[in-house]
Amino acid sequence: MEAHDEVNAMKVVSFKVEDDLFEMLERIARSRGVTKSELIRRAVRKYILENGEERRIIATRKIKIYL
Repeated sequence: MEAHDEVNAMKVVSFKVEDDLFEMLERIARSRGVTKSELIRRAVRKYILENGEERRIIATRKIKIYL
């Protein structure tokens, strides 16, 4: 799959943030040379992996599959 195809395969998530958080997001994304979307994806992925949520979701899916 080409990079262009991967972008098209993504889902859109919309949410609201306070002005100060938006400004920090813009500043950090600009300084790292990534889009705000990419920065948010990285942050969400890191949060999920560090908090074990992914394992819990996968385990739940397995249980549902076997029931």
